[in-house]
Amino acid sequence: MTKICGIFYCDNDADCKDLCSYHYQQDYRRKNRFSLLEYEQNRRLNPERMEYIKNIKQKIRKKINEKQLIHYYANKEAYNRQNKKYRDQIKRKTLSHYSKGKLNCNCCGESTYEFLTIDHIHNNGNEQPMKERCHLHRWLLKRNFPAGFQVLCWNCNCGKRLNKGVCPHNITIKEPKLRKRMK
Repeated sequence: MTKICGIFYCDNDADCKDLCSYHYQQDYRRKNRFSLLEYEQNRRLNPERMEYIKNIKQKIRKKINEKQLIHYYANKEAYNRQNKKYRDQIKRKTLSHYSKGKLNCNCCGESTYEFLTIDHIHNNGNEQPMKERCHLHRWLLKRNFPAGFQVLCWNCNCGKRLNKGVCPHNITIKEPKLRKRMK
């Protein structure tokens, strides 16, 4: 007749000391946890082992990079299509958020998607770090669409930049210097 594990809810066969192998290991770890922790820390901090692992990781990374490059150049057009699709989805999300779902320019009402851009309302785009300006739509999405931005068409955005923060559509006759500059 075989022995049953000494733990009252366990019905496994007992191997040694009236415990199954699982509960025996748990019991051993519980009793020797400090010596096991010390052993594990020494093993991890062993410089020879760390150097060995570093070399293995570099070899693996090199193989993966080579395979990825081969696959990328073999399927470059598909990668580019996928990336463009992803960037387009992010741009649509940001434009629809800042234009309240209408997808049109806040100034002139232009609704052609390809002309629409994100504009800094307070003309403080140069205060934003260059890395964040390169991927503005992604940056806005990551930060949950912060305030201070609006949707303008490319013409209004460039006109606003050239006219010291005022779009040419919004120039009144009271500002003759700006009108002369536009002629």
